[in-house]
Amino acid sequence: MLNVLRTLVLGGLAAGLLGCLAVFLLFVHYGKNLPEIGGLADYDPPQVTRLLDVNGKTIGEFGDERRSLAALEDLPPMLLNAFVAAEDASFYQHRGVDLFGIMRAVARNLLSMGVRQGASTITQQVVKNLLLSHERTGKRKIKEAILAYRLENRLSKREILYLYANAIYFGAGNYGVAEAARFYFDRKPSELSLGQMAYLAGIPKNPAGYRLDRHPKRAKDRQRYVLRRLLELNYIGKKEFDRWSQAELAFTPPEGDTEAALYVVEEIRERMSTILGALRVERGGLRVRTSLDPSMQAALETALRRNLLDYTARHGYRELEIVPESERKRWREDVEKVHRRRGSKPEDLFAFSALHPPRKVEANRKASPWRTLVRRLTPDGLAFAFVVSEANADTVTVSLGDRLGVLASEDVRRVRRRKSDKTSKPLFAPGRLLAVRLADDPDAVPADTALPVRLRLEQVPEAQTAGVAIDPQTRAVRALVGGFSFYTDPFNRATKAKRQPGSSFKPVVYLTALRQKLVTPASILVDEPLTFRIPGSKPWTPKNFDGKHRGPLRLRQALAFSVNTIAARLIDLTGPQAVIRTAKDLGITSELRPHLSLALGSSEVTVLEMANLYAAFADEGRTATPWLIESIADASGRVLYRRKPDSRLGISREEAALAVSLLRSVVFEGTARRAWALKLPVAGKTGTTNDQRDAWFVGFSPRLACAVWLGYDVNRLLGSGETGGRAALPGWIAFMRRALEGKPKETFPVAPGLVHAWIDPETGFRSNGEATAAMDEVFLPGTGPLDPPEERPNDGNENHGE
Repeated sequence: MLNVLRTLVLGGLAAGLLGCLAVFLLFVHYGKNLPEIGGLADYDPPQVTRLLDVNGKTIGEFGDERRSLAALEDLPPMLLNAFVAAEDASFYQHRGVDLFGIMRAVARNLLSMGVRQGASTITQQVVKNLLLSHERTGKRKIKEAILAYRLENRLSKREILYLYANAIYFGAGNYGVAEAARFYFDRKPSELSLGQMAYLAGIPKNPAGYRLDRHPKRAKDRQRYVLRRLLELNYIGKKEFDRWSQAELAFTPPEGDTEAALYVVEEIRERMSTILGALRVERGGLRVRTSLDPSMQAALETALRRNLLDYTARHGYRELEIVPESERKRWREDVEKVHRRRGSKPEDLFAFSALHPPRKVEANRKASPWRTLVRRLTPDGLAFAFVVSEANADTVTVSLGDRLGVLASEDVRRVRRRKSDKTSKPLFAPGRLLAVRLADDPDAVPADTALPVRLRLEQVPEAQTAGVAIDPQTRAVRALVGGFSFYTDPFNRATKAKRQPGSSFKPVVYLTALRQKLVTPASILVDEPLTFRIPGSKPWTPKNFDGKHRGPLRLRQALAFSVNTIAARLIDLTGPQAVIRTAKDLGITSELRPHLSLALGSSEVTVLEMANLYAAFADEGRTATPWLIESIADASGRVLYRRKPDSRLGISREEAALAVSLLRSVVFEGTARRAWALKLPVAGKTGTTNDQRDAWFVGFSPRLACAVWLGYDVNRLLGSGETGGRAALPGWIAFMRRALEGKPKETFPVAPGLVHAWIDPETGFRSNGEATAAMDEVFLPGTGPLDPPEERPNDGNENHGE
């Protein structure tokens, strides 16, 4: 027995030695060519770049991972204790690997015949996340253990916890506790309550399953578990445990909207990439202060989108395709998947854009609309739906994915009246794709998914729109819309598309003639047929929009009524080059062609340029570069870029004030009379190009300038009667009404150098002001109205007084 016992002991010792030797050799083998841990002491991971509006709220983010570093001193000790309690109770005792924990895990997994418990320490998780892959192999575990031991010998326990807190994933795209605290509670880590700390410490175990915004009950259970572990480890007392385990755990997302200004966000990303480089923009953790006003942005988007939908409705209903049942089934499955993940709420009916991140959408005009699947068309609730059945003449049922909707009967009747019966398939055949929006406020939508939702029928526009609103005093871009929907077409027409401005360019021509003192606002010009003989070119015969001629008109009237022949006569007097110089003085940067047709806006410019040009009138003649980016700071707060003001005087105060006066007449009595309904001091000019291909309105108040454009991307007419005053002006009015609501009414500044004189409105001659019809007119210094013929001195100068 002794010999047997001796043999067993020696055999066991030999086996143990061989096992230790094998483990040693294994660790020596895998310990070669491992990643260096020295770089972790200066941890600098990719961080999210965030764009902030004028109120400091987020309007956009860049980066593959939403992460912001929290400094060690900003991490409360109790938060670190919560991580230890939730993930690694023996963290302060082991040296990177918990041998007893491994044995417990192995025993439990053997007893359960499955993987029930892991044994990775916090140190090992740091190594895995920052230095190794996530493959589940023995090779990776050995490397992980070696590096964990090395890391423990290199950094302190608090430094390892700092790495863990900033590297771990917390669900919803958030990496690091700083972003998790912001996403779930809109707080910094240093501002968290004990209950919030406990919840965040419990998330890494199952980031998707413990999301507070989707699974509140599971999240609360996980929080209680972490609180119980804190109590068991004596980090907190029974009183604190009872308080926070019973307190409500409320999801409080940060204010701001990262989908409200997608055209603006993409424009800023491109500009930042030019300044700093694309890589730094995507990974640098930058904080970008922008000029965007969220309330004005929402107002401009809503006004232009509604205006474009109204324009589309005026021109009949365009059928969309009938989608095969197989594709409809796939669509419904995607919708149901989203609702299962988010929880089915009435307000989520049209909130499916997360399936298709907007920044990754590529314009594809040939793609069928249904291929967008459940992606909503616009942020404010326009979406696709499919016809399920047509019960009778006024009832059409459609599918919203996991619930049904019923179209408003008046919409069904309206479309049928407009639509010809000469169609191969019924207008509302099953499977027909429709664009719809909620008929009621989202709060009034029944929560019961068995009840149908009331819907209004819309038409997906083929035309496009764009608009820019600028603060004239600072040239800050307060709102910008580059098209109907960024989701379906991210091309920014406000900054990248150049279109003919039509008659909205005429104020530049008039101002040039006034600057040269060739005319005054009281000058009489004749609206009559005329033809210009141009050497080397065909004769040019400008025509008025309505084809009529009004005869003699004062200059003020000619601009108010947008008379083409008189604008052409003026540019012939001044010369096109002089008009181009005035346009450059007012901030136009696009190349303008020196043709007489420039008077009618034949040279292409951007919407942004036109808004900036009119802002110069409101800003007493000063011009400057419009801007979106105020400053850019890195993750540490160091300023990398700050805007430099470049304001200069483009035209004199008197010239600007005179332009304002003339443009106010467009609103009082001319082509923009609709804008008078605002009952605010505003001025502006309509613009309609040849054959009505582009419709514009550019106008301003003392504190806000805005340009609106509507047209097609392709060479297509807008339709009969679709002038700037009908197609573009209503959108401008709707925006200005909301943007200026509640703001103090301001008047336009008065230039002291302007000359006031009474004139006879019929003749433009000077009047003594006693006549009933006499009117007060303004003139540039050194000019004035003509004296009546009977009062003129006989000096042979017919232009006396001008």
